[in-house]
Amino acid sequence: MFKLKSLLIALTISILLSGCMNNNTEDQNKENDSVSIEQKNTAPDSASISKTALVPLPYIVNYDESTGRFEIDKNPAAETVAFTSEQLAFALKNKYPEIDLRVGERKQDTLELYIDDATYLTQSIGSAGANNYLAEATYAFTSLDSVKVVNFMFEPGDHAMPGPYDRKYFDDFH
Repeated sequence: MFKLKSLLIALTISILLSGCMNNNTEDQNKENDSVSIEQKNTAPDSASISKTALVPLPYIVNYDESTGRFEIDKNPAAETVAFTSEQLAFALKNKYPEIDLRVGERKQDTLELYIDDATYLTQSIGSAGANNYLAEATYAFTSLDSVKVVNFMFEPGDHAMPGPYDRKYFDDFH
């Protein structure tokens, strides 16, 4: 009698557990189906793909701590790329996700760039890090046709100042 009772209890528990597992599996399958349907419905169009396609930055900027100088070299991976300002901004955001760069207007040979919250740039990465970012952004955007100056618009801080930058500005750094 004890064996029969134990067997009935075990059988009841396994039936209950399998019923719960099937419901969970069905719920998960429904969730997966709805996610894949949402992904299909929100597929990016070709315009957004080309705008956000990851392109390499045209210049590689490295700070040499032993000499205290920047090394600014053309990026060989970018030699065949035709850049847009949006692609360059996206590439910089990808490399520096803490700095949200926004492209503004072009006025003659000057391109305005906005950083609404520049705390990371001006307070967190030190002077060398801030200059590295400013050099990389300046060299990137001045690689565009007819852009000679990049005018950064952000709140000044300990390690970086807003204003117009051109490639000559960084001559003293390398």
